[in-house]
Amino acid sequence: MCKNCFEKVVAEFSTSLLSLYEFSKIGGKSKQKRLTIERDLGELLDREYFEVNCLRLVKRLKRHRFELFTFCERKDLSSNNNFAERMIRPGVVIRKNVFGNQSEVGAQTFATFISFFQTNQLRQENYFFFENQYPLVVQSAEQVIVVSPALESQVPLPHKLHESVAET
Repeated sequence: MCKNCFEKVVAEFSTSLLSLYEFSKIGGKSKQKRLTIERDLGELLDREYFEVNCLRLVKRLKRHRFELFTFCERKDLSSNNNFAERMIRPGVVIRKNVFGNQSEVGAQTFATFISFFQTNQLRQENYFFFENQYPLVVQSAEQVIVVSPALESQVPLPHKLHESVAET
């Protein structure tokens, strides 16, 4: 197949995907609309593609096809990811200003911390750390509680928190 033919297939594929997405954003939200769009996406993905980039994208879209258009049905969801991007931005800036992470474990720990921190801010909860999954300290409005003293030695608490824990 000629190079221009491949480019044409990629252009048609991307135009069809973009049209489907644009259609999904207009009008009201309903389960029927979501099912219609998912059906149309399925028809697009079931075509035969030979171009490597199309195949890669088709594979990914098939894996997530029933998650992509949830916003068509639920009024509390946006059609884009801008809100999530804005939520993680402060963490990205902090990581940049402290010259990143020195290890993969550090990067994973930081990502987990930022995720929990942002979730708690969205829920308007006053937790420093999140329940028992990453048990260090749970801070309520009145007190600081050590959830797991066994882990206290692994992750040292700030000096003032040690004092407030001892007082409670």
